[in-house]
Formats: sequence, structure tokens, C-alpha cells
Amino acid sequence: MLDSCICIYNDGPSCDFVSEKVQRACKEHQCCECGQPIKSGDEYEYARGAWEGNFDTFKTCMTCKRIRDSLFTCWVYGGLWEDVHEVICLGQDNGDGEPFCVCPRRGG
Repeated sequence: MLDSCICIYNDGPSCDFVSEKVQRACKEHQCCECGQPIKSGDEYEYARGAWEGNFDTFKTCMTCKRIRDSLFTCWVYGGLWEDVHEVICLGQDNGDGEPFCVCPRRGG
């Protein structure tokens, strides 16, 4: 784990407003970060807001939310695992010269 939180975005879309809350799913959703299902009865983060005048909503599973909140001070929804890959995985290998990656969408 990193010693401090980081922000890797300098020119991402500016946020007009955002509201985030943790709630329990009444039906199945898909996590905007890892793509895994958020099953009925599971807690998840529901975020809604506007970025540069465009309204959107995002649903994040609690695992991805915990990872994001522990590593980053700013982020773009839907980009967690690309950020983790850029910050943690690049330059790592598992001892056999092959890249090591913990990211679910990149073979971790």
C-alpha cells in the first residue's frame, strides 16, 4: 500500500457538483470500476453529479470504493484500475521478466 494518497489528474473533466452515498442494492447493478456485479442486498456507492454540464451516475462496489479511497485523493469514475495499473503495476515484474499486475481488467 502507498504511504500517502495521490492525485494523477491535472486536466480531467471539472466537477460541477457530485453527491455520493452508500446504499443497499434492491436489484443487481454493475460496478463502474471492476465491471463485477453488485448483487441485490449488497452495499455500494451511488454517485450522481455533473461534469462540465453533463449529468451522470456511477455505481461502485465496496471493494473498489475502499481501494480508491485508500489510494487516491482525486479520480475519474470508471478509471480506478487504469489508475492503479499506472501507479502501482507499471515497472513491476514477478521475477520472470513478465509484468505483474493486480488489476482485474488486465489479468490480475
